[in-house]
Amino acid sequence: MKARFFLAFLVALGAACGARALAVAEFCPARIGPAHVVKDGGGSLFSTTLNAEGPRSITADVEVQTENGWYAFSIPTMAIVQQPVKYATSQVTFTRNESSSALFYVRFPDEAGKVLRWWVTDAVSSGDALMGWDQKGKVQCPPYSPAFIPGAAPDPAVLKRYQAFVAQRVSPPAPDYDRMPSPSDVVLTATRAVAPSFSCAKPFSSSSVLHPVAPNWPLGYTTSVELETLIEVAVGADGSLVDAWVIQPSGVRAFDDAALDAARLSTYAAGRALCAPAPGIYLFRALFNP
Repeated sequence: MKARFFLAFLVALGAACGARALAVAEFCPARIGPAHVVKDGGGSLFSTTLNAEGPRSITADVEVQTENGWYAFSIPTMAIVQQPVKYATSQVTFTRNESSSALFYVRFPDEAGKVLRWWVTDAVSSGDALMGWDQKGKVQCPPYSPAFIPGAAPDPAVLKRYQAFVAQRVSPPAPDYDRMPSPSDVVLTATRAVAPSFSCAKPFSSSSVLHPVAPNWPLGYTTSVELETLIEVAVGADGSLVDAWVIQPSGVRAFDDAALDAARLSTYAAGRALCAPAPGIYLFRALFNP
């Protein structure tokens, strides 16, 4: 019986139901989701959502780096609503409480090109009962380091087996990011902005794990099939582990606890954004082989 760990790219955020989870960390009252090019939008219309770890209303400003320059736009007060979302893998069905806004759109000038990255630079929260953002007024948010994307796998057979653990969203259905906006949808306009100053050759980089810890096999437990647990790890700009929680359970609490303990015992290094150390998110992946 062996237990392995890996780090992997994460798209969705949230705390897994039915698994041990500590207080979820946030570096800003809201995060903006990936920039999706709307299929019939002429290449300059993008759709996305605002996300958080709990319900609230948000007013925010966003900075954008595109292929051809820097842009900015403001988000009017927008509700972020929490709902249970059901996922399933070949081994387990689980529900995650996720908080996001309705789909909204951002129109860029045609010359802007592809959105490379964007982030909330400042935000005002109201109605937050989880993290205390309401009392802080207008919060200045740091740019995030990019999510960690694994390079070449030392064991391709292991990564192939991971396909069995890819979670598929069951209900409710995901937003249709290619849907053209209706008259009732929010469509924002991005305008040219002054480029931030930085002088390093690689202004953005992912965080890294310095000393990973492999999870211990839970005493008294056996399994006839491979089990996987995914742990989300919030890493501060100083490289400290701010918090970690189960994002996708294995279906067996003891294995989830072992994976969570290993993630919390591992040490990390901060990534960079605009040439400065920046907070970021990892996915710590533990595979338990029978």
